[in-house]
Amino acid sequence: MDLQKKIVKQFEVFLSKLHNTSSGVPFAVFLTFNRLKSLTQDSQVLKEALEKGGEDTFEVRDDAVRRTKRFELVENEDIFDKYIDETLYLKGFNSDATLENLENWFKEMNHEPKSIHMRKFPRDKKFKGSIFATFGSHEAADAFLNCKEGEKYGNNCVIRMWQKDYKAQKAEEIGAREDEKKKRQELNEKSQLKEVEKIMVKNALLELSNMPEKAIKAGGKRDHDNDDDDAKEPKQTQLMEFKTVISEKLGEMAKGLWLDVQPEENKVVLRFKTAEAAVNAENKLKESGLVYKERELIPRIIQGQEETEYWLKYMKAKSGRSNHKRNQGHGKRHRRT
Repeated sequence: MDLQKKIVKQFEVFLSKLHNTSSGVPFAVFLTFNRLKSLTQDSQVLKEALEKGGEDTFEVRDDAVRRTKRFELVENEDIFDKYIDETLYLKGFNSDATLENLENWFKEMNHEPKSIHMRKFPRDKKFKGSIFATFGSHEAADAFLNCKEGEKYGNNCVIRMWQKDYKAQKAEEIGAREDEKKKRQELNEKSQLKEVEKIMVKNALLELSNMPEKAIKAGGKRDHDNDDDDAKEPKQTQLMEFKTVISEKLGEMAKGLWLDVQPEENKVVLRFKTAEAAVNAENKLKESGLVYKERELIPRIIQGQEETEYWLKYMKAKSGRSNHKRNQGHGKRHRRT
């Protein structure tokens, strides 16, 4: 290989690892690299070699050089869409393969691409073992695609296809995964709905809106709950106070009632133990009215999809609490000796 070709080859290697800048990389920087220094230490020799042998690949200036936009180092692989008719996707290379290894492989077959993009994992930047190779024309790419020598890289079988076919294949695979994910979600939802049907008490949810702001902190309370924790006293006092107001209005209907406080929306959901209890309670409250801290509360039965979603949320929360208690119990166990 003559001096000119050696210089061009070294610049292709170095610039494949450097990002382009608007001003390019100074020749003085390249002359600090031992491989180039062994060829020449004269920047003018470098410039002339690139002007003659790399005019399609490099933009040569008085004191600097950069890759042309056509072959610049890229992070976004979508840029290859511009050259889709002359770009191939190849897979089957060793993860420790270098750009120089790949260039030599192509060179041995007399099918040298204009640009090689080594595809890497986003997180650790390790080589995936696949590349995009852009040739000077569709004919040149097609010639390599069909050459016998390109079927192997060492002992590895090399997958070769047009980049556009690879993208279509990946899109189909992603679509299939999304469809499968959607099916799993639908099956999971159906399974959850069946579980909800087992625990759901029909027409047992009554929403009371127009609550005074911050009247009751978030939480729940049943009439038979008993909690002596002093830290919870303010919330429990508020709950008991409100529960007393409800009990006075609803009488026996309030037995076993659960209060689901939603302070961010200024409302409380009453969850009754028996079916249709919310209907009877709504009729009662609409007839007599319900005032709490000078606010007229508005009753509304939760039904339909909203009712199902409420019970689904309740089921998930209950399951989460059960798992938490089990985990705490496991943590307290001692290993037998």
